[in-house]
Amino acid sequence: MSRLPFSLKWFVILVLIRPLVDLLYFLKYISPILSPLYIVGILTPILIGLSFLSRKFPKKYTSFLVDLNFGLWGVFVLINSFFLFFIKPELDSFGEIIKLITPILIFFYLRHFVKSRVNLIGIMQTVLYSALIPAFLLLYELTFEPINAEYLSVNRGGGERLQGGFADIMNYAIYISAALLIKGYFTLREIKIKNITFRKN
Repeated sequence: MSRLPFSLKWFVILVLIRPLVDLLYFLKYISPILSPLYIVGILTPILIGLSFLSRKFPKKYTSFLVDLNFGLWGVFVLINSFFLFFIKPELDSFGEIIKLITPILIFFYLRHFVKSRVNLIGIMQTVLYSALIPAFLLLYELTFEPINAEYLSVNRGGGERLQGGFADIMNYAIYISAALLIKGYFTLREIKIKNITFRKN
């Protein structure tokens, strides 16, 4: 990672620390200024924009079909974001707009980052490392008791549940699902490489 320019390095660091940032969600109830989630949410589009302006930011390989399809979807998202802010011009609407457009910006950012299989594997390994934090936390909660076991929160379905280290059970689901998919990819890749080596022999 030390060889990466800052325009790429910041994203790797963000992936690594994101589980820790998610654990500090409760700070938003004290002050939005203190919330690491809000800070990361605002800084991510800014850092992506600065990365595109950087001379060391790598160029992407052109893929007309991929860029066209995702670009068209991005246009619809931007139009919806415009109407959202036009109908409800408030600070909360601005936050929702950032949530909507950030995945589009990350996609086009990664189109520059992932230029080879080496870069792809590097990012996936980074995701696996970051998933260790929620994995150990979940293991702890299953073995002993949920963190904040006395605190009941209302989940998305409207029912009550014991609140753990993360604000929502989806945090665990996202990290675990991503880790399982990546581990499955590495396993299949290893099997394929062994089969190719065996045939050559």
